[in-house]
Amino acid sequence: MQHSAAFLFVKKHNISVRSYIILNKSNLRHNYFEIKTKTKKEIISVIKANAYGHGIKEISKELSYMNCPFFVVASLQEAITTRKNLIYVPILLLENTSDLRVILSLKITLAITSMEQLITLSGTNYPIMIQLCINIGMNREGILPEEVPVALETIKKSKLKLMGIYGHHSGSNKYEIECEELNTALSSFEQRIFFHHKATPTLSLKDINEQDKYLRIGGALYGLSKIDGFDLKPVLFLNAPICYIKEIEENTSIGYDDGSISKTSGVLVTIPFGYGDGWSKRLSILCYYKGKIYHSCGGRMMNHTLFIFDKESDPKIGDDVELIGPHLSVFDLAKEYDMIPYEVTTLLSSQLKRIVEK
Repeated sequence: MQHSAAFLFVKKHNISVRSYIILNKSNLRHNYFEIKTKTKKEIISVIKANAYGHGIKEISKELSYMNCPFFVVASLQEAITTRKNLIYVPILLLENTSDLRVILSLKITLAITSMEQLITLSGTNYPIMIQLCINIGMNREGILPEEVPVALETIKKSKLKLMGIYGHHSGSNKYEIECEELNTALSSFEQRIFFHHKATPTLSLKDINEQDKYLRIGGALYGLSKIDGFDLKPVLFLNAPICYIKEIEENTSIGYDDGSISKTSGVLVTIPFGYGDGWSKRLSILCYYKGKIYHSCGGRMMNHTLFIFDKESDPKIGDDVELIGPHLSVFDLAKEYDMIPYEVTTLLSSQLKRIVEK
């Protein structure tokens, strides 16, 4: 009964009853132009995986206002979602698909990641726009540089429209060699390719290939990377309101049967956030409140998490706790859980409310 009463109190006072994400539009804009200005490149923005967990609808709209020349998505559904959001920026789709009518009608460019895919696609009567992925050293996918002449001949005999080529660096160790691999591929083309771009997980000003007009950027765009020479700021902040409080004593049973026993007295606090919101059940949850970081207790729950706060903290229903923010950054959480920052944000459910800060 107390639990229900707490939610009624929250509803009556018009306080959020679910966890929510705040997207800092100013920081996104700052990161975009910080990278663009210092690299002197046009930025092709990767918005796959729900824009690295930030929200593909919200992020694509903001980036379109910045005149971003191209988006990259991983799935056809992501491309459709972007178009339904009335975003008409060109899109490169990394996923192979047979839904060519959809590709054509939505003006989506299809990535070609193997000769087998190209040969199969070349039989279509649809004038599909394509970009060739060149395997320059990552060895994850792509057409080998020596296969480019055969690929070009295949394209010439088809109705496909070649819009560009791209590659992905394996890191910094073989950067110069991989640049040469892409340059070798470029030399096979009779005329200038409009789009030729690369991405690298270890962006460095000294490593920028002068021949490239475009640079494909993912995590750094959202402040998920720390890169020498670049001032990148976090874009995503995650908060949750306190929805239930109760004073408890030491050795009190909390949570399900497989939960735990309180090791201290304090104030039991419930927030509306759990593994149903995307956070893995195997992970504990940290929160920051009034100058202190607390660890979750009572076992993992689908849409709730329990904490024991100090009585002196005097928590109130409706107060926000910080789950990702200035005191619990994605870098802090990545270190805590032996992850990389990309993993932390991409865990977050697309169902979480996202608010774009004005």
